[in-house]
Amino acid sequence: MKSFVFYPDREAPISCYFFDLKKFLDDQSLSSFGLMLDDLEKQQVNLRKGIFRKRYILAHGLLRKVLGKSLNKGPEDIVYTRNSYGKPGLEHGGINFNMSHSDDLLLICVSKKYRLGVDLQLHKKIENLDTISEEMFSSAEADFMEQQLTINKYNEFFNMWARKEALLKCLGVGLMHNPKTLETFPQGRRSAGAFTEDKSRLPIQIYYGNIKNILSWSIAFISSL
Repeated sequence: MKSFVFYPDREAPISCYFFDLKKFLDDQSLSSFGLMLDDLEKQQVNLRKGIFRKRYILAHGLLRKVLGKSLNKGPEDIVYTRNSYGKPGLEHGGINFNMSHSDDLLLICVSKKYRLGVDLQLHKKIENLDTISEEMFSSAEADFMEQQLTINKYNEFFNMWARKEALLKCLGVGLMHNPKTLETFPQGRRSAGAFTEDKSRLPIQIYYGNIKNILSWSIAFISSL
């Protein structure tokens, strides 16, 4: 596990944790994490098979461990509520959180002040890149991506995808909302702005990165106070 903390302001950190799920694939870990899950999570486990089942158990078990440590509770004592789009929150509040996993990599972020949306995207070969771009990105975003050098276009696709999903998750709607109606554009080396389709700026900050052109990650946040 690797972790880092960043401070949008001096008194309100966002704590982030990267996990490699391959390190928890032993039977003991899977059994231990599986016992932490609630009835709805167990239903989701039963809908999955093979490695997808194992990744779900580990990701949700690790989330419970992180939340439990943050709240001084047992991981099995974490009780979720879920909004109409399925985004989870805590029954009695106290902390905001979000997670994302891509294959065996997991990112969890928590904050007392900021509502969060996070996303991970492992770079994979995509045959229909232009088709997905048309579905995910606004015309302005697609133009921005087209302006990149060929060697950067592929990386920028995943950077933009991670920023867009983090933004939608921060808003609490996920991909059930039309992603083309919202836009994100870099505003510096690691920050990006969020905008509506008519170019009005949203009060959401986005922090993002790209690790060796094989993994894009993004954290979107807005004050919940």
